[in-house]
Amino acid sequence: MNKLAVICNNHSGQHSVEETLKEWAKGNDGIVMFALNEAETTEGLIRKISDNGFQKIVACGGDGTISSIVDQVLKINPEIKIGILPAGTFNHFAKDLKIPLNLAEAWQIILDGHTTHIDVARVNDTYFINNSSIGFYPMFVKERGKWMRRGWRKPLAALFSAATHFRKFSLINIEFKGEDKKIIKKSAFVFMGNNQYEISGLNLGKRERIDQGILFIALAHQAGRGQIVKYIFKAIFNLGKDESFEKIGLSECIIHQEPHKSLLVSYDGETKRIIGDIHYKIYPKALNVIVPQSSAN
Repeated sequence: MNKLAVICNNHSGQHSVEETLKEWAKGNDGIVMFALNEAETTEGLIRKISDNGFQKIVACGGDGTISSIVDQVLKINPEIKIGILPAGTFNHFAKDLKIPLNLAEAWQIILDGHTTHIDVARVNDTYFINNSSIGFYPMFVKERGKWMRRGWRKPLAALFSAATHFRKFSLINIEFKGEDKKIIKKSAFVFMGNNQYEISGLNLGKRERIDQGILFIALAHQAGRGQIVKYIFKAIFNLGKDESFEKIGLSECIIHQEPHKSLLVSYDGETKRIIGDIHYKIYPKALNVIVPQSSAN
């Protein structure tokens, strides 16, 4: 077995998971544990792991932790293979890769070592593995997550989040440029997916594939507040698929802004403000990931 670096995020309450991994790694000098903490940035940790000749990294955590590790791997050493131990709240990436949520089963898949190449997307200087969004949706998700972490059920947290931000959002002018397409829209929010998602209200569902080289774009046909209310209630009460999105597949696009303007952008559970143009691009089969044998190349 090649040297294997296992990264756990000490900020995400994974101490019991870390102890389990230490037990599994006993007696195998090729498996080395690393921790993400206040003293070690993700960039510094990945650089250290790469410099020490590791060819495989196991990312233990949720989508945000995995995404930050993938971002730095692709910037520092894209040849490294990534294994996934899903230890987060939602684990969307693991589910779409058909990786079991049972950690022992996921660990065995890593030991088996079957790999495939999948796509990643990028917003400006940051790679992401799942999706990104701008406008009303990032505010909605950030607020909803805050109340869910305090123990609120998802429907109630979503309702409170929507009420908090409903009067705050403003419509944004979006200009898409990519290949032979040019689209100008005014909308409250837009989704950018690493390949095509199912959509229901304000909820993104699963992906059937992550290797088709598609930057999946979905934005509302109608921009009014009444339409936003409809999306919110569909999301809260799970009222089924919503067909009132315009869906576009590109390899890259640019959302133009005035140089001094900024928009709140979410990606894989993180949020940040971006000033000026927002550039999205898909990178086909850029990530070498360890998957179940049935999904391997």
